Amino acid sequence: MRDEKFGCRHYWRSVPSLTVHGCQFETREQMNGVSSYLDGTGIYGATDDKLHLIKTYEDGKVNLTACELCEQTDHNALGLLHRVFLREHNRVAEKLAETNVHWDDAKLFLEARRIVVAQLQHVTLNEYIPAILREAVQVDHELRPLANGFYAGYSSSNKAGTYNAVALAALRALVWTRADKIGGLENHIITSANGIGVAAAPDAAAWSMHVARDHGVPGYVKYLTNCLEEYIKVS
Repeated sequence: MRDEKFGCRHYWRSVPSLTVHGCQFETREQMNGVSSYLDGTGIYGATDDKLHLIKTYEDGKVNLTACELCEQTDHNALGLLHRVFLREHNRVAEKLAETNVHWDDAKLFLEARRIVVAQLQHVTLNEYIPAILREAVQVDHELRPLANGFYAGYSSSNKAGTYNAVALAALRALVWTRADKIGGLENHIITSANGIGVAAAPDAAAWSMHVARDHGVPGYVKYLTNCLEEYIKVS
C-alpha cells in the first residue's frame, strides 16, 4: 500500500486459526486476540503484559500515557473513548480509596475495574444498542437490560464470537459516525460507508478493504441485496 505522506506501508495478513466447530485447518479462519464479552479488555488489555503496562501499582490507578489507542490519529474517536474510561477508572479508584483506607493497591484496582466494566456494560446495553437496533431485535435477542435482579440466561455452551463482517465493517463504521444524528440504521450504514475514509486516516478505507478481503467478508453488493430483501419483508 502507498501513502503520499508516509510512503509505503506494509500489510500483514491476519494469523490463521482453527475452525470453531471442527478445530481443524479447513476454510481459512482468523485468530482474534480480543474478547467478545463486555469485560473491559478493550480498556485494560487482554493479556497480563498489557495489564502490566497500564497499571501504575499506586492507589489502584492506571497510567493514562500507556494507552496505545489514545495516540493513534486514525482512530481518534476510539482513542478518546479509551481515555475517558481510563480517567473514569482513576476517578473511581480515588473515591474507593477515600472510603476504604485499609484497601491496598491490588484491591483498589480490581474494584475500580469491576465498577468501570459495569458502567461499560450499562452504557452499551442501555444507550448504544438501542440507538442502532430496533426494539423487536432487542427483545428477541434479550438485549434489554433488566430493571432489577440478575440475568440468568447465560450458558457456557454458547459460542462467544464476532462475525468478521461486524468486526471489520459494522463496528468500524459505527465508531466514526453517530446513528442518532443520521436518522435510521439504513441511512447510517450508507453514510458510514461513504465517509469512512474521510473521518479517519486518508488510507483507512483502503486498509479496511484489504483486511476484509483477507477475512473473506462479502462485498457491498451482497449486503445491499440482504438489506433490500429485509426491507421488502418489513414493508
